[in-house]
Amino acid sequence: MKFSLKSTFQTIKTNLHIILLFEVIYRTIAIVIFWEFSSRGLAYAAKMAGYSYLTQKNMLFFLIKPFTLLVLFGMLLVGILLVCVETSVLTVGFQASAAGQRMNLWKMVVTGMGRCLQLLRPRKFLLVFLFAWLFLAINFGFLYQTGLHIKPLNYFLAGIMSKLAVRIILYVALGIFILLLLPHVFAVFSMLFEHHDRKQSMKMSRSMVLKHWPGLFARLAAGNMAAAATVIFLYLLALTVSVFLVKTFAASRLQLALVLMISDYLELGMLFFGSMVFTIVNLGMLTRLYYRYHGEAKAVLMPEYHYKLPGKVRRRIRAVLLAVWAAAVALYVYDMVYNGAVLAEEAFHEIQITSHRGSSWEAPENTIPAIELAVENLADFVEIDVQETKDGQVVLLHDNSLNRTTGIKQSIWNVTYDQLSQYDASRGHSAQYAGTRVPLLEDVFAEFKGRINFNIELKSNGHNTDLVNKVLDLIEEYDMERQVVLSSTSYRYLSEVKDRNPDLPTGYILSAAYGYFLDDDMIDFFSLRYTIITEALVERAHSLGKEIHVWTVNDKALINRMKRMGVDNIITDRPVLAREELYREKSTETVQEFLTMILSH
Repeated sequence: MKFSLKSTFQTIKTNLHIILLFEVIYRTIAIVIFWEFSSRGLAYAAKMAGYSYLTQKNMLFFLIKPFTLLVLFGMLLVGILLVCVETSVLTVGFQASAAGQRMNLWKMVVTGMGRCLQLLRPRKFLLVFLFAWLFLAINFGFLYQTGLHIKPLNYFLAGIMSKLAVRIILYVALGIFILLLLPHVFAVFSMLFEHHDRKQSMKMSRSMVLKHWPGLFARLAAGNMAAAATVIFLYLLALTVSVFLVKTFAASRLQLALVLMISDYLELGMLFFGSMVFTIVNLGMLTRLYYRYHGEAKAVLMPEYHYKLPGKVRRRIRAVLLAVWAAAVALYVYDMVYNGAVLAEEAFHEIQITSHRGSSWEAPENTIPAIELAVENLADFVEIDVQETKDGQVVLLHDNSLNRTTGIKQSIWNVTYDQLSQYDASRGHSAQYAGTRVPLLEDVFAEFKGRINFNIELKSNGHNTDLVNKVLDLIEEYDMERQVVLSSTSYRYLSEVKDRNPDLPTGYILSAAYGYFLDDDMIDFFSLRYTIITEALVERAHSLGKEIHVWTVNDKALINRMKRMGVDNIITDRPVLAREELYREKSTETVQEFLTMILSH
């Protein structure tokens, strides 16, 4: 056992820096490719099926739709191809390491791609599925945990795993899956390393496993436990450093909410890193064990390489490829941050938080300072109200009258923006906000594009002559389509939005409701007062593919009640409190109590 782990470490260590570099670059590219393909494909499939929201209730009906099956088949093929490329390249690195020779990135990638192309030939294609099975077995736990972070997959998985009988069936199926895989675990190595045909490779693999199965099981178990201990240690270390940094640099009112949010993102990061570690450890061990069981006296055959390039040319190609990768990642991140990625964010958040009229608990509502505080207070969305002035300018204002916020007894439709810009909108707030003005919607977009998402309520006051078109013009001008949802009490306004841009999410605001109102293709979400929310209503909405946003939720008991009912978005004046409550999970109570204790001292 000691010899195997030590020799495996040496096998991994020889080309570890190149293998890690490849894994980071390749996994980044592969995740982006697979995420974009699957999310866009499934979003289009959901649209074809008439769903704007998928849940455990409607998931089965969605999955059996013909177009959905086509998208899932495409996802399977893309996933298998990505796995084939990754594992082919990694085995080249490990084979070179077993021979005690160093590899460069270019040689490892080119040779690995050649091997992958060999596997894609019809007579060898079955081994590609074997590669995929091996990858799935190694990464099953990480894929499952990642699924628990992605909505609506998390609801679907939670619903399945809540049933004891289903859990038993799945565990038995997983056990059978592993038992069927293990006898053939060395077949791919036999074919890749020694060019045996499929039948000969599988026969050789079965012989190796049957002969050495006790040691094989023990060594794989020991290696995976060591890898798990490493990943957990690094996660706790990263969490401890994060707590220290937050306690040192963040405002005290944000510390707990910020650490809880960071811990959630760290968990996702550790799933990414842990999956790489387990893949490297297991493929490294299997490479080493293959040669050990095959006979140590047998010479380790180095992977063939037929693409000789001068060192200077290789370095330039590597520099160009790294630069292209870095630029592509930077542009993708920039696009997500600056232009918004509402769907991606919703996928990774079970319940989102909307700051009501900005952080109106602390700053003047519907103003730039209030929105700035909403950003600082970690809100996912900010809810703002828009109306037109006398001269047709779109401004942020909730009431028809200016009296409550400015002290001026005038209706918004009776004043021009020049007049409005002279009024102080900080009435009822501290002197630090003196001189705050009612902002234009276009100024808000210019200031906060890429910093927060918006729920824009289109106010219906009987005097807004062309509000919908003006708001949509500004959304298009500032390229905000992926950072906004539109809501209103006016069904006509929402119809106008959908007529012009069917892809913009729309929400119907109701303070009271009775009867059958949820099944409406024009509406993507319902914004409801918390007093009328019931679990049955939420389940019914979800089964129809609709979201439920609830307002205005400002205390712990109500936040937790809405969380238990499974609403999708909580609109609140206290986003920090909402963040603290929503990120508290039973599975992490001990860690969170520990963090609370640290932050309180």
